[in-house]
Amino acid sequence: MASGTYGQAPPHHDRLVLGHESLGRVVEAPHDSGFGPGDLVVGVVRRPDPEPCGACAHGEFDMCRNGRYRERGIKGLDGYGAELWCLETGYAVRIDADLGLAGVLMEPTSVVAKA
Repeated sequence: MASGTYGQAPPHHDRLVLGHESLGRVVEAPHDSGFGPGDLVVGVVRRPDPEPCGACAHGEFDMCRNGRYRERGIKGLDGYGAELWCLETGYAVRIDADLGLAGVLMEPTSVVAKA
């Protein structure tokens, strides 16, 4: 990815912001989102194909059959490797505050759980 031979920048961008795993603290959130300032969250990495295959249409976009999904920090969407990032509430997962910094392991752990 660092050499530019793997990964794909978002449309109309010259570069891709890396950062597949995430851990953030909510600064502000929509009133009816269920999130509030100070909450720890991680972001779901993959997004479904805009013209969903059967798996994407059923919310199983990690199992996308046609390969036109987008993935933060890898394929078509900037990653979480920025001081501040914004996340759609439907792709945010609250992390128990007791996990602290270990919450960053949520995404790789979810891959193991799916396997």
